[in-house]
Amino acid sequence: MKKNCQWIGMLFIAAPTLLYCVPGNAQEHAAKPVESSAISAAIGFHNAGRTIPESYLGFSIEWPLVNQLFTPRYGRQATMIGLIKLLARYNGPPLLRIGGNSQDESTYNLPRNHSLPKFVHVNITNNMLRLLATVSARTGCKYVIGLNLGDNRPNLAIKLVQACRRIIGNRHIAGYEIGNEPDFFHRFGGIWQHNTLALYLKRWTRYYNAIRPYLANGQQIEGPAFGGGWLRDIPRFIALEHRRLGIVSLHRYPTGATVKNPRSPVFCSIANLLKNASATSFAHLMLPSLAAAKPYHIPVRYGEMNSAWNGGKLGVSNTFASALWGADTLFEIAYVGGAGVNIHLSEGFDQFPGNYDPVYFHPHQPLRVRPLFYGMLAFARTIQNRARLIPVTYHTHLNVKIWAARAADGMVRIAIINKSSHPTKVRLNFPAGKHLRHYTLTGPSISAEYGVKLDGLTFDGGKNGRLVGKPSFVRQVHASAPLVVKPYSISVVVMPSPGK
Repeated sequence: MKKNCQWIGMLFIAAPTLLYCVPGNAQEHAAKPVESSAISAAIGFHNAGRTIPESYLGFSIEWPLVNQLFTPRYGRQATMIGLIKLLARYNGPPLLRIGGNSQDESTYNLPRNHSLPKFVHVNITNNMLRLLATVSARTGCKYVIGLNLGDNRPNLAIKLVQACRRIIGNRHIAGYEIGNEPDFFHRFGGIWQHNTLALYLKRWTRYYNAIRPYLANGQQIEGPAFGGGWLRDIPRFIALEHRRLGIVSLHRYPTGATVKNPRSPVFCSIANLLKNASATSFAHLMLPSLAAAKPYHIPVRYGEMNSAWNGGKLGVSNTFASALWGADTLFEIAYVGGAGVNIHLSEGFDQFPGNYDPVYFHPHQPLRVRPLFYGMLAFARTIQNRARLIPVTYHTHLNVKIWAARAADGMVRIAIINKSSHPTKVRLNFPAGKHLRHYTLTGPSISAEYGVKLDGLTFDGGKNGRLVGKPSFVRQVHASAPLVVKPYSISVVVMPSPGK
């Protein structure tokens, strides 16, 4: 093995340990010739883990974007409905968290001629809630509604909860989130600036007690939505608040759009985004919370995440690299037992540009789909039909990841993610006589913003969130021959489970 290889062992629930080796830098192999030897991967067809939860996928949407994304103008609402329905086809309706920095800078239903108070930059209106109601009625999606903890006025939170009940309807509300990233709240300079976990817990409990009488059966409280300094305190938070807590949420971004030093490990570049650590770090960071929540049977999910903090970076977050990173990261989080992921959209709020948004827009124009959404869709298709991840054992020094899932109907789907710049041969332990099908996720280049195709289909030129083109999902793969995976691509092999 290369000296720069790093062995990583990760726990897989109810399955053997998966060991693989990855390069220290995704671009180190760019000038090297294609290796003649194939990666040999053994699929544990009969050793399935837990079922990947329904609604594992989701979005996190800043409050001001509700008007921009869900407006019927320019066909945007129809596009969002189409995209949500497309994900729902494979994994159930996505969970939409409405919040972020905007929730702690918001108020509810001020008159139009009323100036916003100090520290308030967002007025949540009934029209915004009606837009949410329309989308949920058309798609079956549910929301986690972000409440303003920063102003320390629970009565305003009560008014918003009551309005959501009345306009959106309880059956479309999964729960409420009290505050966003309180460990960073000092940056807003709001009415309440806490600097200790004890003070935060006091305020959080006050809010919970205020809104509890208005919660319908089954509605949950999501938290603590820590994103930095207090992540180490999440196990303590769970131990103290597990009776009130329905969903444990974490926030993470592996790189920073504002980091200037190119030598920094969190510098936002394609090379850093494609490093294995940019995906596995999400799983490793989640492990203490999973362990703390397990005795209380509380799900843990990333309530907000994307490729780079402060809105992402053009030339990285909006490129095909984000699709490969996104798909791999979604598998990593599911692998350790995460309940789900909410990909964040922030276009235009707090001066964050939204360069990482999987769906974006220009003024007075329809929505466009970025490569990251293709990565989400590739993952969703691989884990469709209540699938369980099954173990894959392989050794390699290449920047290649292999994931496998067995659906409830017995179909097995194997996703091979090649994050390197050269084609790679992969030999899988296919049973003899099985009929295999194969499709790919590709882009014109790793830095491409358009021209991405999944199974020969693309959103480019389509309307209302529909894929267009000619499906390529027809190629037969010979079980005895290695599969050649294109540079910077995902190949998915589909086959019946052995014994079927």
